[in-house]
Amino acid sequence: MQTTLVISKPNFISFQFTYIEMIGRLGSSVGRAED
Repeated sequence: MQTTLVISKPNFISFQFTYIEMIGRLGSSVGRAED
């Protein structure tokens, strides 16, 4: 049980970072299109 928690937590964190990066790129591209 503890091992799966240790493995799944970093995966969740890295997924969050990828999601934030994706949203940031989408926002910047939208901002450029409006300029």
